Amino acid sequence: MNNFVIKGVRYEWLQSAIDGYVKTKQPLIANYNGTLGVAGPSDDIGIYYFIPKIVSWFGLSLDQSLNVFYGGITVLSLLSGLIGFFFLYRKQYLRLTVSFIFLAWFMFFALRRLTEAYIIPPALVIAFVPWIMYSLRSSVKFSIILYSIVSFVASISHSIRTHAATGLLIFMITLIILEKNLSKKIKLVMLVFIVISFMIPFIYSQNLIDARDNLMKVKYPDYTKILARHPFWTHAYMGLSFVENPIVGPSFNDRVAIDKVMEINPHLPGADKPLAYLGGSYVGGYQEASDILKQEFFKVVSKHPAILFENFGTKLAILYIYFIISANIGVFFAIIYKKPLQIEVALWSGMLFNAIPGLMVVPAFHYNAAFIAFSVLYGLFSVNQGCSSR
Repeated sequence: MNNFVIKGVRYEWLQSAIDGYVKTKQPLIANYNGTLGVAGPSDDIGIYYFIPKIVSWFGLSLDQSLNVFYGGITVLSLLSGLIGFFFLYRKQYLRLTVSFIFLAWFMFFALRRLTEAYIIPPALVIAFVPWIMYSLRSSVKFSIILYSIVSFVASISHSIRTHAATGLLIFMITLIILEKNLSKKIKLVMLVFIVISFMIPFIYSQNLIDARDNLMKVKYPDYTKILARHPFWTHAYMGLSFVENPIVGPSFNDRVAIDKVMEINPHLPGADKPLAYLGGSYVGGYQEASDILKQEFFKVVSKHPAILFENFGTKLAILYIYFIISANIGVFFAIIYKKPLQIEVALWSGMLFNAIPGLMVVPAFHYNAAFIAFSVLYGLFSVNQGCSSR
């Protein structure tokens, strides 16, 4: 049994990806009951690359590989964050207090509430934000190495969960740009290393996708390239149904978007006749489906703006509650004891970006775990600022 609640179609797709890799030795190729096809056709591709690799390298089962993969990410991120705090805080009582709060939050929320790919965004925040804060008083060489590692890992994470680390990168880059003690030349060097480090895994993953698509085109003349990520506009359109309304739908679920696409174009590849090489199920990962839902999103917003405001306002209120609970007494410390402007702006930049899934889609805990992680750290840093100012 895997401990990260991966089941249903995603679990079946993972097993098919393992079978495909065993048969072809080519990543991102699945074996659907004897038919070669696309691994994880409507999902982020990273997990369909790494899990078959783990199975192949270590001879583990799918469940065991999932535990190793996600369990390893969980443990390493926690250890990295705790060690980072011990470097960041010089006073022993602050180290112990912050570490206890940090550990308690992580254990209670992350390990009890998060599953599969949803653990990636908060894990990155937990692992790297303390170190990035520490880099403000470290050497330039250390900072460049750290920023390169963060960017490299962020790029890999992007393939597992789209935009999993974008908020973290925004936080880091904002700190660099607003840092007064760095020259423009040093800042430029840092940004160049960040871009290069990010592009290495990104280009590699694109090459894997191209190789997969080329094989599919050879085997299936009717093959149409699909998106290798969660389609943004599918989720944005679904988000308009969070507050019940007769225009978009009575409840928030995938059928809202799927039904709208099939209503407009019932002959989209895979809609009227499930394709075996896509796992035999309807796939909303085509660019055309994304374009349809983008147009429908703006059509609803322009003709029925009240739907947008009702959904946005409701979601914003829920996110506000998340923030108050997560930052707790840190909110009062932040008001009384002002942090340096660059830190304040950087933290809010990371938080606000990670609030987008909650505002655009659904303010569920797992969708907003990175926002909550940033909020917890904002509270901790605010308390530390107050303690240091006294």
